[in-house]
Amino acid sequence: MRPMPASPPPETAASAPRRRLGLDALAGRCLFVLLAALLLFELVVRAIDWKAGRGSEFWLPKTKQQELFVPHPFLGCALRPQFERPGRYQIRINALGMRGAEMAVEKAPGTVRILATGGSTTFCTGARTDAAAWPAQLGQLLAGHARPERRYEVGNCGVSGWTTIENLIDLELRRVELAPDAWIIYGAANDARPIQARGFQPDYTHVRRAWIESEMGGLDRFLLGNSHAYAWVTRGLDPEGQAGTLASKMFVPGYEALHVRSDSSVYEPGVQAYLRNVEHMIVVCRARGIQAIVCSFATCASKLSPGDERLLETVARMNQGLAELAERHAVPFIDLAARISDQPAWYDDWMHHNDAGCLAFAQALARAMVELRLCGLGS
Repeated sequence: MRPMPASPPPETAASAPRRRLGLDALAGRCLFVLLAALLLFELVVRAIDWKAGRGSEFWLPKTKQQELFVPHPFLGCALRPQFERPGRYQIRINALGMRGAEMAVEKAPGTVRILATGGSTTFCTGARTDAAAWPAQLGQLLAGHARPERRYEVGNCGVSGWTTIENLIDLELRRVELAPDAWIIYGAANDARPIQARGFQPDYTHVRRAWIESEMGGLDRFLLGNSHAYAWVTRGLDPEGQAGTLASKMFVPGYEALHVRSDSSVYEPGVQAYLRNVEHMIVVCRARGIQAIVCSFATCASKLSPGDERLLETVARMNQGLAELAERHAVPFIDLAARISDQPAWYDDWMHHNDAGCLAFAQALARAMVELRLCGLGS
């Protein structure tokens, strides 16, 4: 008969603590490895951010005093009067909410006052100084054509994010009071975005909303300010996706997913809504004795990045409509798209001009205004 196997000795009182110590040691080592990995990740992303010139302010919302934009009851947002930002891209907003030098409400005798409207391509986000923006450069160029008794004054009414809806309201509520002699209309990309979005509404409410101010929690603010790794994981690196950006305050959540590429189709009812807004600006100008000047929108297709919205075909159709609209209303049409498009050295991206591009823009516009004898030029 085979003997029964011996039973394992019962666990002694001393062996249980040893097992717990072994588990505690394993947990401690795992925790150490995890903390070391997190520290290494933090150091790596900080090195990458340092090289890219990206600090914690990239993720943190600006203070009220640092904000270029302020809410407006009828415009959604407007530029903060008397705002100043030094640095690589210097910006100063005058008391009337325009980029650049101060402008008196009362127009001086002998002054030809020209106001330029639009979005970021009129504001000139790529210009390093106020003087480099194309409206300011246009003013300098026109001064060279002025007779001794005449002075040209050009105001920059462009605001990043604005569409022709805001341009129209701004003209009617704020700018006719300045008695401009001419109103230059330049802008298409900000309208093309809602035109090429599913669920189109002619007031653009399918992608736009009333100004939203969101408060960031204290813990979230602390972590974003002190951990680049946390910021990378929770906020990413898209400038438009950060807290406090203009897009986060003006656009409905998930608006990017509504985009329909313009190389697949152009939404014609949306183009007609855009042209209606421009037409209404022409009507307001005519009623007030202001010369409306309609300009086509210049682009640079080679600067289009893979992640950019595809809007080129929509802009081309809008430009065609602008030419037809100007002819129908017998107002000047300046085809800037034909004069300055597709010159990569002049563009920061597919639509925004750098300093050299702003100068080329102003030169092309000034030449056309002289050729057409607008605003007393060429006479």
